[in-house]
Amino acid sequence: MSLAAARRLGAAALGAASLLSCTGPSPRFAPVEGPDAGSVTDAGCLDVIALCKAQNVTCGVVLARDALCARDVLVDCGPCPSSPTARQAVISAPETFEMGNPLPTAPADERPAYKVGLEPFAIDRWEVTVSEYAACVAAKACAAPGDAGACNYGVQGRENHPVNCVDWYQANAYCSYQGMRLPTEEEWEYVARNGSGARLYPWGNLSPTGLDSLGVPGVALCWSGSTAGPLATTCPVQRAGALDRTRSDFAQVGSTFAVEDLAGNVREWTIDGASPNYAAKRESGFRVVRGGGWFVDSSPTSVNAIHRSAILPVSRLPDLGFRCVSPLAPVR
Repeated sequence: MSLAAARRLGAAALGAASLLSCTGPSPRFAPVEGPDAGSVTDAGCLDVIALCKAQNVTCGVVLARDALCARDVLVDCGPCPSSPTARQAVISAPETFEMGNPLPTAPADERPAYKVGLEPFAIDRWEVTVSEYAACVAAKACAAPGDAGACNYGVQGRENHPVNCVDWYQANAYCSYQGMRLPTEEEWEYVARNGSGARLYPWGNLSPTGLDSLGVPGVALCWSGSTAGPLATTCPVQRAGALDRTRSDFAQVGSTFAVEDLAGNVREWTIDGASPNYAAKRESGFRVVRGGGWFVDSSPTSVNAIHRSAILPVSRLPDLGFRCVSPLAPVR
């Protein structure tokens, strides 16, 4: 099933060669906004084959300019046949899992909890690094990120830190260049909550605020809200302790899928448009960001696996980065 797979049980899926119309057959595929985006009502104006050929791609989800629609759109060019990379964890997802927060007192954008279908996919074990993104810039396939203030790009010694100060368009372009895409909210939350375990945090349900030393750079959770106090910057990926069982009641800082920094370090772009709740239509004017960043705030809510943020897609923030996923063919 392509990226247009049903968000809810019973919803119809689009085929591998299906197109993303100007109005979008699914809320996930609302047209990408831009400074010259026009108002389009014709739902059948896209020639998906021509758009994919124009981008010189044969698979994956790409950002393309459609002359008939006169605006930027996300185009599904079909599933990529390539195998997951060595830096990815293969997730054999079940047919369904419960997403969202079932508590009636939960924030409105985390409700209602609902059953969602997933197919197997592979997700980056760590966030895209400065050196990895720089290679894409050198290949002229990616635009350089921000490099001021707490941005990591161009800072000596931070080559193995997550790239930050990248907007949604840049993150999407990088993943497309790699033959992948940004994760959906469903994929991201499934991994962060350890699948059917439905944990509140990647390590379990224990709040991180009372856990000693977990905010120290180079140790476990990279987050300023811990007892260690504010951090000066992001932390390196693949650092010692990021997946260690540091305390028996804390279990594992990374998820049991061995995917690190789903809490802390940088928040992460998803491919999805934002919505005030899961029952509402998604809009492309804002994109959903998941996972708490290294300096966001002191509330443990910011680093839990259910928390959602709606961010303008042009935003380039020092606590915001991304990772990529590879859709996989269903196991028969």
